[in-house]
This record gives sequence, C-alpha cells and structure tokens, in this order.
Amino acid sequence: MATTNRGLFDTKRIDFLKAHPQLIALLICTIYLIVILIVSSYHKIGTYGTETDFYGQHTHFMKSLFEKPEGPTQHGPGYPFVLWLITFVDKDVFHAGKMLSIVSSVLLAFFAFKFLRNIFDSRLALLALLIMLLNPTFVEYSIAATTDMFFMFLFILMLYLLLCEPTTYVTILLSGIVGGVAFMTRTAAIYFPIAVGVCLLAINYTQKSLKERTALLLVFLSVFLVTASPWLISNYRHFGNPLANSGYNITASTYFGEGPSAEGWGAAAQRFNSIFDVVAYNPSQFVKLYLINIAVDFVKSIIYLFPIGIAPFLTFGGLVLLLNFRRHFTRTKLSVLIFVAFLFLFQALLQWDNRFFLILVPLYSLVISYGIVFLQAKLEKSRGILISSLGSLAIIIVVLLIFLVNTVRATKDFIAAEPRALIAAAKFLESIGKPSDILMARKPHLGFISNLQNSFFPDAKNLDELFEIVKANHITYVLYSEMEEYYRPQFEALSDPKNAPVWLMPIYLDKNTHLVIYKVVHNPLRE
Repeated sequence: MATTNRGLFDTKRIDFLKAHPQLIALLICTIYLIVILIVSSYHKIGTYGTETDFYGQHTHFMKSLFEKPEGPTQHGPGYPFVLWLITFVDKDVFHAGKMLSIVSSVLLAFFAFKFLRNIFDSRLALLALLIMLLNPTFVEYSIAATTDMFFMFLFILMLYLLLCEPTTYVTILLSGIVGGVAFMTRTAAIYFPIAVGVCLLAINYTQKSLKERTALLLVFLSVFLVTASPWLISNYRHFGNPLANSGYNITASTYFGEGPSAEGWGAAAQRFNSIFDVVAYNPSQFVKLYLINIAVDFVKSIIYLFPIGIAPFLTFGGLVLLLNFRRHFTRTKLSVLIFVAFLFLFQALLQWDNRFFLILVPLYSLVISYGIVFLQAKLEKSRGILISSLGSLAIIIVVLLIFLVNTVRATKDFIAAEPRALIAAAKFLESIGKPSDILMARKPHLGFISNLQNSFFPDAKNLDELFEIVKANHITYVLYSEMEEYYRPQFEALSDPKNAPVWLMPIYLDKNTHLVIYKVVHNPLRE
C-alpha cells in the first residue's frame, strides 16, 4: 500500500536533509550567529581576564602599527592589523574586537563541520557541530575581544585546506598564506611548518612521490615565510633577530618564577633574555617540568574544556574510538593527531589556559559524537531501529542539556565579571581629562576607554616610594579599586578617600564598587 508523506517526518524531507548536510550546518551556524549577537550585546567592556591583553597589548599595538616597536612583542601584528581594518567601519574598538571574535567563531564552526565531515562522515560532523556550539568555553570566547577565535579559525581553515581539499599547488599555497597569517596573529603557529613537513614527508597523507611532496613542502614554507615576512623583517631590523619575541617571559615565570601575571613576567624579564636562557637556568628541572606539563595539559584538556557531567560520554567515546582506530585508520587522521601532538608540545612551555586548546573542542566533540553513534549501532543490532533511535535521541538530549545548562551559567558569570563601574568612571574622566593625561591603574581598561594614557600601578613598598614613581612618570590620575586592592594591599588605605595623602586629591568615588579616582597634586604642601 502506498504511503502518504506528510508532516514533519515526510520521507522526502528527510531524504533532502540527508542529501544536504552542509545546508543543515549553515542553518545551525546562522542560528548560532543570531543568538551569539544577542548575547554579546550584554558584554559591554571586557573582563579583567584575557581581555586585559586586548586593552593592554592589541589596541596599543594597533595604534603604533607603523611606528618603530618599543621592544620585542609576544605576538605579531596580524590581529592588530585586522582590528585596525575593522575600525574603518566600526569606530568602537572593543565592539570591533567582539565582532571579529563572533564572525571567526561562526566561520570556525562551519569549517570545523566541513573538516570533520571529510575526516569521518556527515552524521558525526553535524552532531559534533551542535555539541561544539553549546560548549561553554567556545561560547565565552565567541564574545570575548581576544585573538583566540580568530587564530583558531585560521588554524582549522589551514587544516581543511591541507587535509581535506585535493592536494594541489593552489591549496598548498592558500594553506601557507593562512598559516602565515596565523603566525602573525599568535606565535603558537611557529610549529605549523614543522607539522606540515612531518605530515607531507613522513606520514605521506597525499600519497604522492617524495619529489612531489618535497616540492609541495617548499611551496608551503616559502608562502608561509613571505606572509609572515613583515613581522620577521621588522624584528630583524630593530632587534637583530627575526624571531625576537617576549613570550619567553611567560615560560620563565611559569617554570621558575612567580607564575603567569604581569608581576611574574616583569620579574622574569629582569633575569632572562631568551628562551635559551630559561632552559639553561636549570636544564634538568626544565625538562622535568616540561614533561609533567605535557601530561597535565592533556588531562586538563579533558576536564576543563567540557562540563564535568560530560566526562563519561567523552571517556566512552574516546575508548571506543581508540579500540576501533585501526579500522578507521587513515593517513589523514594520523596527520590530525600529529598537529594535536605538536599543540601539546608547544603549549607545555606555557601556563594552562582553556583558550590555548580551543582547537580541541571540535575534535573532542567528535569523540563524544562517535560514542553516541557507536552505541546506536550496537542497539540497532540487538534491539532494532526504533529502540536504538529513541535511545540515541535520549542520550543526545541529555548531552545537549548538560551543555546548555552549564553554558548559560558560565556565560552569565562571564558577563557579570566585567567591571561595569568603569563605564561611568570613564565618562567622568573623559569630561575632565585630555589625551595626554596619564592614568595609573593595575589594569588598562579605564585608561583606554577614557582616552587617556595608561601607566601600570607599580608594586611600590609604601606611599613615599609610590609618590616618587608618580612624579617621575608625570602621572595625572591614580585609580584605586578592588583590583588594585587585591594586587597592591599595602595601599589599602587608599580605598577610603579620607586616608589619602596630601598629594592625592579624590575626584571620583563609587562606594558600591569601592572605586576611587585620585588626581595627583604634583606640588603638595607636605608635612
């Protein structure tokens, strides 16, 4: 008897969707774009976490792109340059940074789908896409004004061009350009040429002759270097080393110093001049800590990138995939693992941070998806299609709900953490200050949004020493808030304007957030 195809489960509609998974992925990404744009509207100023780099490094770099650099930088001019281009359209620099992250996150999600679809299949890729877009870490950095989403988009795009598209000189050339831009954005891309070399020459995922693979590698290396040449040449001209970089301060403070903070990096800069100095300081201890970091980072990537309730699903999917790896083995999949291995080898030099491992979110999402699909296949054999479909649907709903609940809570906490009190304080400072005025603060946010020069609040021993530093640096205003109180508790008295010395005149007070702005009196009548 002929069946009528009506309603939601119209077989023609289902067949159409099966035949057009990319269309579904585009729809999912479009919905995510709309939702994340709405969510980002509540993110007004940036938190005191990673967005400190946005105000303290990237915007400063953007303003001085075409000037002589003050010293070696941790990252290249790629992100500041893109940010500078966007500001021709969007004058609000923080908003421009958010928009760059949002667009990058959507592009990252779409190309991650295409990448995973090519490596495995459409069903796994679509499920992984849903899981990825509900990941709390992914959502947070989708609205954060940081380099992370932009860099990770470049990373996944390069992998897609290298491993998924037919290997031609054009795709290799394009991947070299993308890799070079990634290196100009984050120093972490320094291992890309090495990983590409291993994949081309040792793994031979292209199945081409050694001569052809060598030629392809030379094309990638040449284009990568040409793309990165503005930064490399600038470093050589000004510092005598094309790879001059201040990132070794982070390694030094993480391994042998006070930890990852402005104070720790500053102390490390006084003791070390390069990564070689850091290693030579205590080679055996360095190697020991490095190996420990690799193992710890791997464990943390499983624990911290996903809600704790997802651990059983991730573990199950990982075990199943491992047991079936030989059956699914391809040189392309092995090449992906090579890049993952290099990621851990490089990041072990630095402190742990979720954002450094964002590229693992789509890969781990695939692992979860694999476990669910594997379980469905087993149920289908033993219990039939109906039971297996209902069972897998129930698991998917549980997984997505766990992600949704955790992501909503984490996103609310992230937005609530930003110092909104600075917005009113900035309006006040803008009304009385001028661009040449200098604000001393522990974080650069208020100085930037007030259109003032920023000066780091030093770790002085007492008020007399602080006064001498203030005079020497021609400071106009001093901010003392909960942030300064946390890092500079020796000046806790400044949280109450009544206790201020004669050379600090309180001009703004927010009692609710314990925020005080002082104007410096440079010639006080001192007792």
